Amino acid sequence: MNRIFSDTFEVTVLDETHTVDVAELMLGLRIDPVDVGEDLRAQPGSFAWVAVLAAQADYDAGRAKQSLAALRAVIGKELHADNQGKSRYDRMTEAAIDEEVTIDSRVLDMVDDYGELARRAAILTGIREAFRHRRDMLNALAYGSRQSQQAET
Repeated sequence: MNRIFSDTFEVTVLDETHTVDVAELMLGLRIDPVDVGEDLRAQPGSFAWVAVLAAQADYDAGRAKQSLAALRAVIGKELHADNQGKSRYDRMTEAAIDEEVTIDSRVLDMVDDYGELARRAAILTGIREAFRHRRDMLNALAYGSRQSQQAET
């Protein structure tokens, strides 16, 4: 199978950083129709590992989203404080303050960081779901194999 999707990134689980190779994880979804038994034995461990990575990536994205909201609030509060005491004509409107917060370089950097973390979480969640489908397929293949063996005897 060719590596049709090449992406690597790091996920830290319990203070240990792991490099995630998405193409490698996707190759792990393959099923050997000749030796379904080995795939059945490896499935729980593979699924568990991907589930842990997906959960950690989702947690990281959630924390980044919270940090982004906090940063936006701090910058908004600073702009509101600067706005106090200004004449009516020199004051910024709420829309102008919101716009300033949105284009602040710190916010833009954090938006990029959050977007990347959310992308990683979505990829790993998709792979986790694919491993669930793989399990179902393995069970169906194993059942078919047992039925075939019983029919031969």
